[in-house]
Amino acid sequence: MGLSWVDIGLTVFFYCLSGLGVTIGLHRYFTHSAFKAHRGLRVALAVAGSMAMQGPVINWVAEHRRRHAFADRDGDPHSPWWFGSTPAALAKGF
Repeated sequence: MGLSWVDIGLTVFFYCLSGLGVTIGLHRYFTHSAFKAHRGLRVALAVAGSMAMQGPVINWVAEHRRRHAFADRDGDPHSPWWFGSTPAALAKGF
């Protein structure tokens, strides 16, 4: 046994599906309301985004909105400057 082309194909398919779920679903739709979607598409986007294992949709959206509100300032959950500006602090923030 071992790795087959079916395994590789499924891996690529689900990687792309979860990536689109995050970028289109969690980011563009749920966080920024960039477009309108019917209920079925909303559910599909939430499931696809959740497949990326980045936590619940509501937590992802809340954290990302906080990121935009406090970009690179106190309160930004993803700031590389969180621990200071020295190379060691930036590496820790990374």
